[in-house]
Amino acid sequence: MCCGYGHLVVVDSDDPFIAERSQEKLGATFRVRSGSGRGFHDYFTIEGMQKKEIFERDGKHLGEAQFVGQMVVGPGSIHPSGGLYEIVNDAPIREVTVQKFNSAFQDVIRVQKSYELPRRELSNESRDTLQSLPLTAVLHDFRGRWRGRYLQGKNPWHGARTGTNFTIDTEANLWTCWRCHCRGGVARAIALKHALLVNCSDVLSRAEYRKVIDLAKRHYGWK
Repeated sequence: MCCGYGHLVVVDSDDPFIAERSQEKLGATFRVRSGSGRGFHDYFTIEGMQKKEIFERDGKHLGEAQFVGQMVVGPGSIHPSGGLYEIVNDAPIREVTVQKFNSAFQDVIRVQKSYELPRRELSNESRDTLQSLPLTAVLHDFRGRWRGRYLQGKNPWHGARTGTNFTIDTEANLWTCWRCHCRGGVARAIALKHALLVNCSDVLSRAEYRKVIDLAKRHYGWK
């Protein structure tokens, strides 16, 4: 299921606390039990939602609110463990306001961190170019392992079977998708994250680039 379309937000609970908070604060809605048996997918329409949110407390990951650029597995599908994604509440998808959502989860929404690359790493780029924005600020929710100057993990846009098909070069401020055999910078990372592009190898049009500039200003503090 593609999130974001029609303002669709799926509260993906990896911890019972989020599932309970979702039902208590936002109300009963269409709910699917994860095939892993460890959580639920609660479906909402939230007009005004800006981006995916991550839930955590005391460093523990609790789940996510999946939005544009993210997908969840639909009911009837089979988890790798053999478990079935099953509808447990076949109710209409509930519409809530973004204010109500933020109020419900304000104490567990991860605060976005800003990362500043050393000036020497930006010596070949003018400070007023979009490429001067650190990739680690755009892909702040990327989970990977440090290997020297590289951060390696699974591709944040199409995933990975091995979990190692994507690297961020923090010195060059570039990303590489080894599955698609392509490399990119900040502009394409923003475009892919916000679903302006579909494939890692897609090229931005002028109109799409203007949208990327606007997203960079609104979401990542670029000026």
